[in-house]
Amino acid sequence: MHQTVPDKEMFRTAQFQTSPSSEIYQTAQELNKPVESSERAKSVKPEALPLVMSSYGLISTGDFKKALLVLEQALEIAPNDLRALLLKVQILLLLRKLRDADKTTSLIMELYPGDHHVYLAKAISTLFYTTNMAESLKYINKGLEIRSDCIELVLAKAQILYLMKDPTYNAWVLQASEIDASRTDTFLKKYWIEHFPEPPSHTGAEIHGLLQTLMFLASQQSFGGWK
Repeated sequence: MHQTVPDKEMFRTAQFQTSPSSEIYQTAQELNKPVESSERAKSVKPEALPLVMSSYGLISTGDFKKALLVLEQALEIAPNDLRALLLKVQILLLLRKLRDADKTTSLIMELYPGDHHVYLAKAISTLFYTTNMAESLKYINKGLEIRSDCIELVLAKAQILYLMKDPTYNAWVLQASEIDASRTDTFLKKYWIEHFPEPPSHTGAEIHGLLQTLMFLASQQSFGGWK
């Protein structure tokens, strides 16, 4: 099948900020689409839900330290809750606690080895912690083996292949468009990373939009957004 190159306008880079703003979260939230499936079984345990919701709200205000404290209270109630653990990874990355984030994703993989979103979280934490794109891609591929039509994983693979200067990224962009053209278009316009900082650095990675991309991808794991 002949693949055409997407419109270059779709690859324009947004003016990235030095920290995620509430506008980024609101934009990502607007992209969420409720999905009715057996994945609903991953719902946060009722007794921990208020605390998890509160933590998620605190993230949107930029109070990441307080968000983590509240989430830890939720995890005391439900220590192995999948969504709460994935949210913890998100917060740890935002706090630049990269080693802790990577250790947490490894723990989640042991608890939920069959969940495709877990491998997305591991891919993101690996990219931040080690800057090893090939290793990050390995986890994305594992997630795609479990769920090949997960748009978050497909977009993540397209992005990493692009940063690795692998021309096959374009096929994955097109595959994402076939899954959901609107969300793919929004990702390309607002979150696509044109250049990985050289040499990589935590500050440079943030400026170049990796946190914005993380937030877009992680937002799809929020309540009602599982696919």
